[in-house]
Amino acid sequence: MKPLEIFCRNRVMYAQITVHDKSMGMKDYHLYSKNGLAFYVFRKSQGVWQLAFGVLADDIKEACIDALILRFDKDVPELFYHH
Repeated sequence: MKPLEIFCRNRVMYAQITVHDKSMGMKDYHLYSKNGLAFYVFRKSQGVWQLAFGVLADDIKEACIDALILRFDKDVPELFYHH
């Protein structure tokens, strides 16, 4: 799968990503660090995005969620983002 582009702190970061489909509309998105050892789990459950596993600075966490929304959420970018 194509790496996720994350824009934060005036630079672009890339993270490898895998998607795990859970039950009842819940999905887990695993983001891996550049060394492939550390990973972070972001979860979308009932339309709410959250960091479910791992510790990140608030600005990086929000940038990751923004990148996930732009790539995987079909309805929200059309409502709130314009190029």
